[in-house]
Amino acid sequence: MKGLAAEAAGVKVFVGEFVSRHGLSSASNAQRAVQALLAKGIIDRDSGSFLIADRFFRLWNQPAQSVL
Repeated sequence: MKGLAAEAAGVKVFVGEFVSRHGLSSASNAQRAVQALLAKGIIDRDSGSFLIADRFFRLWNQPAQSVL
């Protein structure tokens, strides 16, 4: 979920680049996580990708921006 919050809309969560960038062990683990989050209504499908359903929950999960 933190990976979805950190990426731009439309990111493909099952590709190797996303999996390695966000420290996931494999695409199949990402797939299981996505299925669980979909079942709980935390994320939604969007044109072949996924997004966090609640805008404020997405903002809350985004990494902090550096202000240096």
